[in-house]
Amino acid sequence: MRLIERLFKYGSQPYLGMDPDKKPPEMSMYLSVLRAGRLHRETKQGWRVVQPVLGDDPENFLPVLHHIMLILEKDTDRRVKIADLFAELRLPPFGVRDGLHPLLLAVFAVVHDRELAFYENEGFLRHVGGEEFLRIVKVPESFEIQLCRISGIRSVLFDKLSAILDLGVPDDKQSDILHVVRPLCVFAAQLPTYVLKTRRLSDHAISIH
Repeated sequence: MRLIERLFKYGSQPYLGMDPDKKPPEMSMYLSVLRAGRLHRETKQGWRVVQPVLGDDPENFLPVLHHIMLILEKDTDRRVKIADLFAELRLPPFGVRDGLHPLLLAVFAVVHDRELAFYENEGFLRHVGGEEFLRIVKVPESFEIQLCRISGIRSVLFDKLSAILDLGVPDDKQSDILHVVRPLCVFAAQLPTYVLKTRRLSDHAISIH
């Protein structure tokens, strides 16, 4: 779990911010899985958490990460239960061991941060990090994941929403669903308690807030 937390916090640092001379307990798993599997490496943009590429995938993690994406791409309007996702990864031809499930999912979440939505007990999580993954490990059946991609006219709409909400321009100069939704969730969470709990609203308004 400490290693997963470091993936989210220190992905831009060598050894995920660990001191290689002190060798904390999680260092061995970092070296044997993340470094050996080319999941954390130095790129032209510095140290990054990345997917391995064909021809440079010594631990054969790329097929597993591709399979996770294929599962999510089957229906982008559908949420996938993380417990079901883990169960499928246990099956042939992958046979991923239980200890690796959350670590590989964390890598996948970091790499695809801008197009993945996580839900806990059907509620949208505006932030996902080490604390959330601790709960995922304990009760994966309470969590779901969904691929969120936009294109065409919907992309133009989200660009306009981003401008109206003054959210700035993403690195790739194109808005996505989560770029707009997350600030709205933060705004909603900061509303007064009365606004969040009152029932003196229309059914439509209550369903939104």
